Amino acid sequence: MNTYNNSVVVKFDTKVNGNAGVLTPVTVYLTGTATKANLFSPAGASIDNPVFTNSTGNYTFDIEDGFYDIVINEGFLSEVKIENQQIATVVPVDAITGHYDTLQDAISAPIIVGQIITTTGYHTVNDGGAGQYIVVAGGTGTDDGGSYLDMVNGNQLELIKELSITTKQYGASGDAVEVDTTAINSLFESAGTDKNIAEGIYLCNPLPATNKSIAGSGVLSQNIQDGSMLSVYDIDSKNIGPLNITANKTQGGSGHSIVDRDSKFSVYSKITANGMGGRGFGVLSIVENANAPNKANSYTDLKFIGDSTNKEEGNDSGGLLLADNEFCMSSNIYTSDLGQFGTYELKNTSAYNAAVNIVSNKNENAIYFGTETNTDTPFNIVSNVISYNSDYAGLNIGQAKKCIIDNSIIVDDDQSTSSQPHGATFQNAEDIVVSNIKLDGFDDDGRAVYPLRFRGNSNHNFVSVTSNIPNGNLIKSQDTAYKNSVRVDMAHFKSIFERSTTIGDPAKYDGTENSANIYAPFSGEFLGSSSGGYTWMPSFVNAPALFSTDKWRMLDGNGAARAVVGSVSQTGYKFVAGIGTVDVTYTNIVANTNKGLRIDLGFNDNNSQNDHLELSGNEITPSVDNNVSLGNAQKRFSQVFAGTGTINTSDERLKTVLLDISGSERLCALEIKENIRKFKMLDSVNEKGLEKARVHFGVGAQTVGDIFRNHKLAPENYALFCYDDWGDSPEIKSLDGSIVDEKVSAGNRYGIRYDELAMFILSAI
Repeated sequence: MNTYNNSVVVKFDTKVNGNAGVLTPVTVYLTGTATKANLFSPAGASIDNPVFTNSTGNYTFDIEDGFYDIVINEGFLSEVKIENQQIATVVPVDAITGHYDTLQDAISAPIIVGQIITTTGYHTVNDGGAGQYIVVAGGTGTDDGGSYLDMVNGNQLELIKELSITTKQYGASGDAVEVDTTAINSLFESAGTDKNIAEGIYLCNPLPATNKSIAGSGVLSQNIQDGSMLSVYDIDSKNIGPLNITANKTQGGSGHSIVDRDSKFSVYSKITANGMGGRGFGVLSIVENANAPNKANSYTDLKFIGDSTNKEEGNDSGGLLLADNEFCMSSNIYTSDLGQFGTYELKNTSAYNAAVNIVSNKNENAIYFGTETNTDTPFNIVSNVISYNSDYAGLNIGQAKKCIIDNSIIVDDDQSTSSQPHGATFQNAEDIVVSNIKLDGFDDDGRAVYPLRFRGNSNHNFVSVTSNIPNGNLIKSQDTAYKNSVRVDMAHFKSIFERSTTIGDPAKYDGTENSANIYAPFSGEFLGSSSGGYTWMPSFVNAPALFSTDKWRMLDGNGAARAVVGSVSQTGYKFVAGIGTVDVTYTNIVANTNKGLRIDLGFNDNNSQNDHLELSGNEITPSVDNNVSLGNAQKRFSQVFAGTGTINTSDERLKTVLLDISGSERLCALEIKENIRKFKMLDSVNEKGLEKARVHFGVGAQTVGDIFRNHKLAPENYALFCYDDWGDSPEIKSLDGSIVDEKVSAGNRYGIRYDELAMFILSAI
């Protein structure tokens, strides 16, 4: 029997101001129960429970040695609870009256009530089960092999519990042979203090639920296939771990390594689970009380290892599953060879959770947000994910909304057992941001490979990716997925459109407000828009397969169309520009009618008519008869190849009255005939040399002009004589820096129309 004294200060106040709790009820319960303890006066008489404080806030009572919950002002806002309070005589070392090698030795000893003894071991000396005991009257407690033990003389030994009690103090062997279920059950069911799994391998069946902290260097090794190894419930600010579990499950076995129910503000740390070959998770955090979601727990330094030899149907193991959790933090999680689910999975209404540093090695998924049709899991964030050889997906994003996944490396190659390996797959996901994904090593190898896949009603999702996909498609969009955006920052191929999409519905990328888009800055490509407009920098585009009428367009600063794939009024390609530039319209491409390709040449010299060329059938024709030149004095054609000669219009209906040649003209023509010479062109001589340059026959234009003037005739009045000049022309380069047009200085050039000159000379002979 011990006397307990204390005082009460009103909650939210301090002893400094002397605000004592006067006539405040103090209720005493057996720890962890709703059972009131028996209280006594200093004289040993029974007194009421609760007791009340006096005028100075003090209270006192006598009570049997043990652990108690003391509740002050129960049921009021100022309620204070002192949990797991030990009330016992502090035994000085010199009060210890006996020492025994083993607990069995102490049980057989003729010691009496009140004596204190110590043991060196439980079964054998130094086996880890050493303890300190007080002798109490028989029947004080129930013999559970740890807290109370029946003695041969009818008394009992009561374990004097320290901060932590161990498996060895309850008789567990930890030899990996003997089944220690009963001993560990007794440990977990005992009142007070934390539970310690001492060094050893404890073969045991699934253990009962406990709400105490559990840690230790020993291993809990599951003895049967089914059932969860460890269950904790309703824990608040407790610690689970360091802890080692061997699940010992094969295909068909079910149950979790740890089940966490209705916890908050607790830490799960340094937990390892091996042998997870059946159905179940390393840590399953769920809610049984719907009004109290698991909240603000921490899960860190977790390692879960499955069965690499058996990952077929029925091996549905996973890592950490948070179901209906809020504000939880997870970090440093490694898993290997888990048959289904994910290294890190969120389900149901889990929200406002954060996870960092996830490493997944040959599992079904690395990250799994919800199921395909389950309740939303909104406002979660995951950062730094490595997924290696996932059997389904690196990132499997189901019915999730408004989440962020950042910095992921997804590698999938021939070590993946999946027939459909995915990098990131979206199923009914919405408003998900997945940034900085590195995709590498996907090899179709006869399989259906989906590096990025949008399914179901997935919409308003954004993915930025760097890819090294050697073959196959990069992006697959299907079902009713829309308004998803993919940015390809780098890829090991020249065009995303070579690897980009399998588009079941081209309208998903048609430029309407509901379309999706793919943007690749590295190649200058942009497909689709969710705003209804385009900013397009073209590279390789397989246009007939991707575009529909009037959907692809370049716009100027005022919103006017400058380039359209599919014109406003008709099918085809139309490049539109302003005055002084070139318009190109490709009309009737489908029907392939007579207009063909039209090249608008800009306005003529009088700025009154827009001239153009039309290429159709077997003709190239100008828009206006007899108004368009082929080449000019500055930029000449070198030669013209033709199957037949040229046709010059000679219709008399188009000419003035035919006149005879004059005497002066006849003399001029004959003199020009006498001046026909053979010569070689200087540019040919410069290129080929004098000997190899070819010989030409003709006249000098300047000489012809002088002869005309000598006969009082103006050469400019005759079509056979030509003169042209031009101004300076600057150098023009393309966007890539290559020269399109070289710089040309101002100059002039004389010319002769030889067909006209021949007729002139013949008329004089």
